[in-house]
Formats: sequence, structure tokens, C-alpha cells
Amino acid sequence: MHIPWRKVCGLRYIKEQPSKVFYKTDFEGEFIEVDCRSNSMKNRGRPKQTLIYKAYESTLPISEKKLKNLETMCKDLTIPKAYHNFYQALKNEQECSR
Repeated sequence: MHIPWRKVCGLRYIKEQPSKVFYKTDFEGEFIEVDCRSNSMKNRGRPKQTLIYKAYESTLPISEKKLKNLETMCKDLTIPKAYHNFYQALKNEQECSR
């Protein structure tokens, strides 16, 4: 079922019903029930496979100032060492235009 997100004014989640979400579009109205399981899960118990496509062919450049700030955060360990390779591989706008 389609949820009209722009009109939703209330959401409810009930712990005992984990596959359902309840919403309402006005403050006086009753909550409308939505079963979030896909049809394949309802019928066979297996989730439907979804293909995910890349939004960009390469990483997007960031500003020189932001890159320097991230490098500083890596040096003073504000960013944990486990993530340093990711941040060190980022390119700024000038490097990407070459």
C-alpha cells in the first residue's frame, strides 16, 4: 500500500506487530494499518531481491577546506583509525578536474 508521506501527521509502531506500521493523515482520524512485508514475504517467507544501482560512476569531489578539516580530524583521532583509508582516498575539486 502507498503511504501519502506529505499528508502523514502521526505514525505508530507496535512492538508486537513488527511488520506493520500505522499512520494517520489528520489528528482526529483513526490510524491506518500498512503491512510492510512484500508480497513474496507474505507468500513464501523470503524477501524480494532489489537491485541497487550506483548513483555516480566515481566519488564526488569535496572542497579543499573540508578535505583539510577531515585530514585534521584523522590526525587527532576524532575519526577512528578504521575509517582513515576512506577519508584519505577522498579527492578535492581541483584533483578531480585534472
